[in-house]
Amino acid sequence: MLKGLSLNDFRRPVLSTHTLVQSALLPLHAACLYPACNRREDFGGALFFQPAYFANVVRFKLLRQPFEDGRPIDSGLGSAYSARSRRAAALGYQLALVKTPYYYKPMMTPAVLEEHFLRVADASPIPILIYSVPFFTGITVEAALAARLARHPNIAGIKDSAGSPARSGEIVRQSPQDFQVLVGSAQNFADSLAAGARGGVLALACVLPELCVELYEAHMRRDPARVQELQRLIVDPAINIVGKYGPAGVKYAMDQRGFYGGPPRPPLQAPSGESAFEVERILQAALKAEGAALGSPARA
Repeated sequence: MLKGLSLNDFRRPVLSTHTLVQSALLPLHAACLYPACNRREDFGGALFFQPAYFANVVRFKLLRQPFEDGRPIDSGLGSAYSARSRRAAALGYQLALVKTPYYYKPMMTPAVLEEHFLRVADASPIPILIYSVPFFTGITVEAALAARLARHPNIAGIKDSAGSPARSGEIVRQSPQDFQVLVGSAQNFADSLAAGARGGVLALACVLPELCVELYEAHMRRDPARVQELQRLIVDPAINIVGKYGPAGVKYAMDQRGFYGGPPRPPLQAPSGESAFEVERILQAALKAEGAALGSPARA
């Protein structure tokens, strides 16, 4: 059982890739691993962290409630088919992140996408989370489609990485109250929460989990001034580490903090030379700002 673990408890990689409890995914003592919910259980109070674009997403709940059985939470299945979701369930995953199919893009109409996700949800033994990431796929799950899919009992919610708080808010307004709308863009995390999103799957949280958690908690405390202060601090690293350098930049920044990012999967290459210097510079500036904002020394 894992309970109340702090960042310093996991400075080096000691757990298996199946559990994918990465060092940077332990944002202070306030966040404990928490079992995934079934379709109708409330995810309220949940903040998700994306482990440097690995195949899995580990979900944390900002409550002191332990993750009892050590099973991994989220299996990133890509454009998943039912066999893959069954395999994920057999491995102990409790939630499947299923992105939109995107090959033969002109044929990916809302009707085609709807049938795809319904088929996967019908066949999957674990709940699914729709993944809309149009920057990489060119396919957007619009609010009307998300609202229709939300009626399926095995579709738990959506990770909306379109980067539009207005679109996320529209999904919230059109969907049932228990449909979990999470966002993937740290650049406008505050605006997305204000629009009604329940939390985020943030690559930046691998590098700066403390700031992401504090922003979320300030939102839950209804402290908009604090939320905007923290949002200003995460914009630069979100754009110029995550956005500019992608998984390789995230992993490199994690390593610089003493976490374990590791090498990026080929053909991606780790930052070097001027790009490495830029990542280090942005990270150091963010850690200095974090120390001032959170009242604790920066941890390089």
